[in-house]
Parts: sequence; structure tokens; C-alpha cells
Amino acid sequence: MNDDVKRDIAPGGTLRVAINYGNPVLAQKDPASGEPRGVSAEIARELARRLAIPHAFVTFDAAGKVFEALSRGAWDVAFMAIDPKRAAEIDFTPPYVIIEGSYMVPADSPLQAIDDVDRPGVRIAVGGGSAYDLYLTRTIKQAEIVRAPTGNEAIAMFERDKLEVAAGVKSPLLRYAQSRPDLRVMDGRFMVIEQAIGVPKARTHANRYLRDMIEALIGGERDPRVLAELARGVMRNKIPDLTMACDGRFGDHHALLARMHTDQIDNLASMIQVLDDRIEEVVDPFAEQLRLLLSIPGIGERAAQVIISEIGVDMARFPTAAHLASWAGLCPGNNESAGKHKSGRTRKGNAEVRSILTECAWSAGKTGSYIGARFHRLHRRFGKKGGGKAAIAVAHTLIVIVWHVLHDQSEYRELGHDYFTRRANPDTTKRRLIHDLEALGYRVELTATA
Repeated sequence: MNDDVKRDIAPGGTLRVAINYGNPVLAQKDPASGEPRGVSAEIARELARRLAIPHAFVTFDAAGKVFEALSRGAWDVAFMAIDPKRAAEIDFTPPYVIIEGSYMVPADSPLQAIDDVDRPGVRIAVGGGSAYDLYLTRTIKQAEIVRAPTGNEAIAMFERDKLEVAAGVKSPLLRYAQSRPDLRVMDGRFMVIEQAIGVPKARTHANRYLRDMIEALIGGERDPRVLAELARGVMRNKIPDLTMACDGRFGDHHALLARMHTDQIDNLASMIQVLDDRIEEVVDPFAEQLRLLLSIPGIGERAAQVIISEIGVDMARFPTAAHLASWAGLCPGNNESAGKHKSGRTRKGNAEVRSILTECAWSAGKTGSYIGARFHRLHRRFGKKGGGKAAIAVAHTLIVIVWHVLHDQSEYRELGHDYFTRRANPDTTKRRLIHDLEALGYRVELTATA
């Protein structure tokens, strides 16, 4: 095995494998050993065996958390569903299994068919960041998506809050509904979920190795010695290891399915490239506005293109930044009755702008900028699970900045990551910190530094 491939797949010498327990069809926790078991875990063990390196499982309870952990460099290989949003940062192999996403509803629900769900007044419980959450976010136009941290918590929320629909992987939903005569799973499916192996985008050797391994098997070679002899360059020094790695079961039927998937992926990649080229042509007249938007932390080229395509570059149609935020659905709602404020949930607006700016808010939160500092302050205020609320609030900040940048035709002016601490009164901060320490039982004596 080429050492470059090993270093690319597992830079630390141990293959860190992300396993999502949120999809029990593919991975479960062994009650006896506590180790992962299931299809994904077995493929991971086999991959580590073929690479002749140790492996370690990094487990999560939701696919969204697996994707978030990518930015922290927490894993080397992940088993998760293919999705366009994830594909921007992850290279996927052809899928190794295909599963269905469906809806669960109360037994007496008037909703009978999949197409009945997308209507006003229907609330859909989903596990935040899951493949079906990402899909429904792109496709649902009228119903409301209500997110929980994990798929299991989404089911609990569906029952507790008496929501109209719960979305999820069809097999677990069917098992859950079998013991509940008051619930039923709709016939059919709203999406096909393609589970695949993913590696971070930057690891080109890893992606090429996984693809070449599948291509060689599709080509009809089954003899491990013949496959090993195909090695070139420094890989020929590893012929014995390659012979062992290529020994396995792979039939003609597997080859047919794998070829169909690789052909589809190549075709889609070609179509994406054609569309990318076309997008470049269409946005070329707006190159200056694109450059201005790229000066805003968290906004990349694709996000800037989406913003321009949805709101244009003429801000005369929006008298103020508040009008633009309201149109995009990125301002607090005002549900008031008899003088009582019932909810501040954001209203419906432009789904594309709202979605892309929410993603940009998460990205800006990782920068050392004013917007990053604002995200961190809001996240602390909203608590450990308040990242979603903080992202929506920062998305509002971003759309206000977008309006000013396009209205004034000027670049974003950075206020600095220390903007909030600079504005704080030192004496007030000192008194607050002393009070907090004394409340914990400490006696505080201050000594000025030289």
C-alpha cells in the first residue's frame, strides 16, 4: 500500500472512523462490548485491515453532528448519506446501501399521501442536520420544519408537542409504529438516502484510492495477485500487502451495481461542471458586487452568487435593511394577542436566502471577526444547544450588512473580534467579576500590574 495513501487517509497513523448511531439501520451500539456494530462498522474494520493500520471509532448520535465535527478535524473517514451541502466539503464514494426516507403520522391523521404533507399548518419533526432534514429544507415550501438535536429526540418531540408529522428513515419508523396502534407510517417515500463513505475534500490521495479500488473490482479482476501486480511506482514495494488487501468477496452483481452508481456520479459531476460554467457566465456582469460581498466574513463565492441571484444588486426595491430582512424571513416574528407576546419565531420568507445566510453564519462563527464574536456571544447566551438560534440571529446581522454593502457599493468594514470587549466599561466588568467570585465563596484582593 502506498504510504502517501495511508498518510492521506489517516494522517495521525490511526484511522478515525465517524459512526452515526442516529441511523440504527446501519450502526448500533453493542450492548455487551459498547463497540459499534452493523454494516458501517464492519466496512470500517475491513478498510482499516486493508490499509494495515489501527482504527478508532468516533461515535455521534446524529448525522448533523458528524458533519459539524469535520471542521474540528475529528475524523478521517465517515459513513453518512450523500447530500449536495455535505459534498461541498466531503468527497463521497459510490453508495454502499440505499435506504428510504418516509413520514410517520397519527393513525387518524387526514394526511394520507406523501404529497399531502407540504401544506400550511403542517409541522414536520426532523433530526437537525440529517440527510432528510437537508433534503426537506430544500424542497418543503409550505409546511414548517421543526428540528430536534437527534432523530430519537425528534420522535419524542413529535409525540410530546403533538406535531402533525415526523420524518425519518423508513425502517426505524416502521418498527416504532408497529407497537403503537395510534401511529402509522405513510406508504411510499419522500426521498432515497444514499449511504456512502466520505473523506474530507483536501485528501485527494484518499479519495483516489477509494475510487480506484472500486473501479478495479468493477473491471472484472478478482484474483488478488493480479490486482496487486497492477501497482506502479513505490506501491510495487508493497505487493504482499496489496495481495492480502485485495482478497475478498465481490461478485458480478456487485460490479454491475457499483458501475451504475459510478456512472451516475460521473454524469452528475459533469452536469454540475456545466452548470458551474454557466453560472460564471451569468454572474460575470456583477463581478464588482460579487467582490464586495466576498469581503464579508463567512460569505464565499457560491453564497454570494445565490444572494445576487435572489435579491439582485439594486437595493432601491428595499427602502431599508429591515425591509430586506423581513422579506427574507430573517427577522423576529410578532405573534401578539391581548397584549401578550406568544412567540418570536421568525416568519416565512425567501427559503434560499435564509438557508444560505444561515450556513454563512455558522462559517462566520469560526472567524476572528466582529461577526464571529457576535456568534460566540449569542451562542453563550442561548446555551449549549442554542447554536441554531445564534445562527439565525447572525444571519440577520449578515443580511443587514449585505444591504449596506450593496446599497453603498462599498466593502465590509471590519470592527474587530474585540469589538464588544472594547466597548465594555472596565470598572463595570471589574465589579461584576468580583461579585461573581465572592458569590462563589472567594475573597478578592486586586493588585495592579506594573
